[in-house]
Amino acid sequence: VTVVGTSINVMISAMLAYPLSLKDLPGKRIFTFYVVFTLLFNGGLVPTYLMYTSAFNVKNTIFALIVPNLLMHTMNVLLMRTYYSTSIPTELFEASEIDGASQFKIFGSIILPLGKPIAVTMALFSGLSYWNDWTNGLYYLTGYDGEKLYSIQNFLNKVVTDIQYLNSSQVGSNSDILAKLPTVSVRMAIAFVAMIPILMLFPFLQKYFSKGIAMGAVKG
Repeated sequence: VTVVGTSINVMISAMLAYPLSLKDLPGKRIFTFYVVFTLLFNGGLVPTYLMYTSAFNVKNTIFALIVPNLLMHTMNVLLMRTYYSTSIPTELFEASEIDGASQFKIFGSIILPLGKPIAVTMALFSGLSYWNDWTNGLYYLTGYDGEKLYSIQNFLNKVVTDIQYLNSSQVGSNSDILAKLPTVSVRMAIAFVAMIPILMLFPFLQKYFSKGIAMGAVKG
């Protein structure tokens, strides 16, 4: 879920950020306003839930953990647009167009290689969002079929919720049952295991992360 969702999210963000970074894009103000508007306003929880469950039918499927987050990172688009417009010389675009390169060729041969720092930074943001997400599982995964698709964050949340319920109910008066419940140490161990992949990955991406933030935000 994290790898697939992050890859698609970064690619969508880059494909939208590139045309918005072009100075001569027809209707640029309109498209930019549309992107910024979605950052400030959304349809709300109930319409969003109905859309994903009724129109897209993602309930109790693996897509429930991937699709809802794909188009919800407008800030990524704005940061990437700023990076492209301020850090990549426009002369490269002009030279490529003179040589007969199409916009798709420019995007694949110039934008993606030179935009690696900001792409890695956005991938880290998106990856953290997917890895730590438990709300999509809470909303769209229900019943036995849904529980089979739980991420580690959903599993940890369910463990904590079940323990709180048992401790607050009459079932909690049974000392034998309470003795079998995971202790606070076990819950903290589960949380630490969930953090290990991110802790191992971050040192390798730190240089891109720092460079991408500095050039994509401060310069803008």
